[in-house]
This record gives sequence, C-alpha cells and structure tokens, in this order.
Amino acid sequence: MNDAAARLEPPVPTFEFKRLSGPIQRGAFLCGYREIDQWVSGAHKEHKALKSRVVTAHLKGNPAVAGLYSMRIRLESDTDIAGHGKVFRTENGYFSAVQLCYLAVQRPLQGKGILGPLLLTHAIREFGEVALRTGICALTLVAADERKAAFYRRMGFETYGKPCSMPKMFYPAQSAIDLIEQTA
Repeated sequence: MNDAAARLEPPVPTFEFKRLSGPIQRGAFLCGYREIDQWVSGAHKEHKALKSRVVTAHLKGNPAVAGLYSMRIRLESDTDIAGHGKVFRTENGYFSAVQLCYLAVQRPLQGKGILGPLLLTHAIREFGEVALRTGICALTLVAADERKAAFYRRMGFETYGKPCSMPKMFYPAQSAIDLIEQTA
C-alpha cells in the first residue's frame, strides 16, 4: 500500500480493557439485546460478589463503555460432548469450564469487525491464563443465534450438543494456551 492510500484509510481505534469498577448507568450502554441491556445495569453486583467477572472496553481516553464481556467458572455436563475425550477431562459426568456469559458491543460500534473480535480475543487470552494455572478444560458459551454462532466459529469455537437455535460452543484450553505461547 502506498502512502497516499494509507492516508485515505480511517485510523483503527485504540481500545483499553478494564475490570468493571462500578455501576454502568442504565441506558449508557445499549447493544440491542434486551437481556444484555437489562443485565448491564446490575452487572457490577455480580462482579463484586464474584458470581462473574466483567471486563469493559473503552475507546482510549473515553470513560464510556464501548463493549464488555462477562465470564464465570462452571461445571458443564459431559453428556453433550461425545467424541472430545482428548480435549475434556470429565469427572462424575461433568467437565470444568469458564463460561463466556455475555459479550456485547455498543450499537454504534457493531458490525465494523473491530471491537467484537478484540473483546473475544481478550476473553480467550484471559481464559488461557486461567487454564495455564488451573487445568480447566474449555471456554464455553451459548450463542444467541446462528449468525452469532458463525462469528464464534470464525474465531475458533466448535459447536457441541444437540443442534438448536442457540448452539452450545466451546474453545479448548489447549488452543487458548497455544495462542498465548505464540505471542509471548
């Protein structure tokens, strides 16, 4: 790319990631999914009580929340994970997982292919650090719909369980660890 073409391309915004430190005002963050929009205003309570951990993304120098994700530790039933014995260590019918509960981008920033992948990559790296230290098996999620599931597949997630409109998906711990080690 020549210098003239480079000057014509808009700059890629820089985002900062922070642990949630207090309430997000109702209406200050809207992604368009009612469940998430309602959850956001009370997310600090779950975060403070250690029920889940919330990470927010902000445009550099701007305190407004541009995107966020929430994760928690869970035991997942292994009844739907047939054929993945090399990936999952199960005990008494369950495998350990970090569940990606929510991942959301503020409406004006959606569909640009920047913040969603950044948030998910940040979440995968955070999960990878947990997996390195604990031996936890996978990062799991339930995709809101097939369009979202396609996004997660492009990012390396696999579907498991029975086919449905809200597919269950996982990202193996070893894949997250490999990602960390490749960029170390």
